[in-house]
Amino acid sequence: MSRTAARSALALAVVTALLGPAAAAAPPPAADRSAAAPLPSQDCRLDRVPDDLAEGFPVHGQALPATGTLRATLLLVDFPDATAGTASASEAEENLRSGIDYLEQVSRGRLDVEVTTTPSWIRMPHPSTDYPFDRGLTYDDHVRYVRDAVEAADATVDFSGTDVVWVSATRAAPAISFSPTTNHLDVKADGRRLTHAVTFGHDQWGWGGLVLAHETGHTLGLPDLYLFDGPDAHAAVGEWDLMGLISGEAPELLAWHRWMLGWIDDDEVVCAAPGSGRGPTADLAPLADLTAGDDAALVLRLSDTRAIVVENRQALGWDSALARPGALVTSVDVAERTGRGPIRVVDATPGSSGGLRDATFAPGTTWTEPTTGTVLTFAEGPAGPAGSGGAIRVTVGEVEPEPEPEVPAFVDVAPGSAYAAEIGWLARAGISTGWTLPDGSREFRPVTPIARNAMAAFLHRLAGRPAFTPPTTSPFTDVATTDPFYAEIAWLARQRISTGWVQPDGSAQFRPHEPIARDAMAAFLHRSAGSPAIVPPAAAPFGDVAPGAQFSAEIAWLHDVGIATGWDDGGDLPSFRPLSPVNRDAMAAFLHRFHHGG
Repeated sequence: MSRTAARSALALAVVTALLGPAAAAAPPPAADRSAAAPLPSQDCRLDRVPDDLAEGFPVHGQALPATGTLRATLLLVDFPDATAGTASASEAEENLRSGIDYLEQVSRGRLDVEVTTTPSWIRMPHPSTDYPFDRGLTYDDHVRYVRDAVEAADATVDFSGTDVVWVSATRAAPAISFSPTTNHLDVKADGRRLTHAVTFGHDQWGWGGLVLAHETGHTLGLPDLYLFDGPDAHAAVGEWDLMGLISGEAPELLAWHRWMLGWIDDDEVVCAAPGSGRGPTADLAPLADLTAGDDAALVLRLSDTRAIVVENRQALGWDSALARPGALVTSVDVAERTGRGPIRVVDATPGSSGGLRDATFAPGTTWTEPTTGTVLTFAEGPAGPAGSGGAIRVTVGEVEPEPEPEVPAFVDVAPGSAYAAEIGWLARAGISTGWTLPDGSREFRPVTPIARNAMAAFLHRLAGRPAFTPPTTSPFTDVATTDPFYAEIAWLARQRISTGWVQPDGSAQFRPHEPIARDAMAAFLHRSAGSPAIVPPAAAPFGDVAPGAQFSAEIAWLHDVGIATGWDDGGDLPSFRPLSPVNRDAMAAFLHRFHHGG
């Protein structure tokens, strides 16, 4: 990779949280045909991580096909201790019916769900309380439950054409409390290996039929968008997309998910990348009212793992209760796993009482993507069908230039001194505030080595202060949950930017107060950039870093992208001094080059 290419890749790879308020803007004129043409849509397909439930392309091979015919067998079961009595078998089927309607409508008819339902209740061989749904259900427990249902029904049910088994427990069995899914069943019946199952528990009567659509989303390869950890499970996407909240007011699948499943075509996605000058324009049709050839989404690819997606959400279809129609902006990060926030909604009104319910951007506003400075402008688009709200025009605007660095009000940083401009940028960006003295002035302490805990804080702020709920148990034995910068250190560990030192007992230390060495700094920055592939240099860039030495590859990358040049000590090659601590002024320079691509 050339240095220019490496710098471009670096500029796109910095990890950030995508939050920013809307700003007033004049509606744009008619589409400017001199603007940059969109990229091929395939360029915006982010590769999926190896998980079977994950964002990205293609969906996992274990997932069921999302187009064509999905053949489901619905087993209605009761138990020796919880009999259905006179309850109609059709009650459960009718409760789940809306989920089937949802799948067929949101897929635009590309998925046809055919269901074969048992005409009467199937008696399970064990009491409902024998299945530990309320006591930490394991994979083996779940498989046993499905196997018992299949074996109990096998005498009267033909499974030879079944793609997915649905097991619905009688309302009289509250012990079957919730509704999990497995894509790894491995149960045989009628000569067919059954691999996928959804079991509907007592919560189905509260959720209604959309629980079927949510769980079927998992069988098609979609991850959960709600958060597994933290006080607010819905902080990432709120009520958008039923993979985030089944009962939300906007359960229509996000455009990204529809594209993954083949329910939106490539020619309905406008792909763009950050860069100078005006980018392409998309006239986004309401997502719930698409016709063939409409612009369904604009995707701004930021890196190999991250993208911004814009779609038009109106009070139509399954979003009929939507409180605030408009342009919905989401951040996709395929490196984040299910339940960890792989998609996050960008809030147009941060701090409002509506949470993410009013997150959409209205025509006449703009939003600036903080990593690249790319401006998205929202305007009224061509009129749509009556009552639809019409199209929304989204234009990828020019990249906002970085203002010239200024010297901050640090009394110990003189104008024109080494790295004064970079220190000014660090302060202006809110990455460092320094130390406040009794008289109100501030010190930066430029030649003081930066401690590892402060480095964690710098990297978290450089990433845009992404929302993160630290675990209640510290990942490091020498960092208490009450220590300064604990949240930032825990975030560093979660992102795998730092693993610390593993101790003989398997625990890990972070050593928060130790100065960070230059070689470790190289590793931190490389991981913060998304761990891009490193092409081994033909010759070592530094005379004191031998090939194969600790972090030698990351140090070579640091040189290749223009972040570090080393010292001229009079030898044939400059020196890097890998074990020397990094002073705070030098770190300001490193972070400035990292952020600006070298």
